[in-house]
Amino acid sequence: MERQLRGATFVEMTKASWRRAGVVSSDLESRGQPIPMTDVFIAALALEGDHELLTRDRHFERIPGLRLYQPDGAA
Repeated sequence: MERQLRGATFVEMTKASWRRAGVVSSDLESRGQPIPMTDVFIAALALEGDHELLTRDRHFERIPGLRLYQPDGAA
């Protein structure tokens, strides 16, 4: 895994991303659909940077505006 992550870009949490995480978490809680806070932080960073998220966790689909990576041919 270390070899695969060598080309990855690492992103730091900013005040704005912490605030966005709070909004995302609050929204999910109010809808009765909370997810783990570690995943909220990941989603906040992806939203802030307008990044696609590669994941197999279906709960990320609950987050409005979050773009999920879809490999070619995936439904």
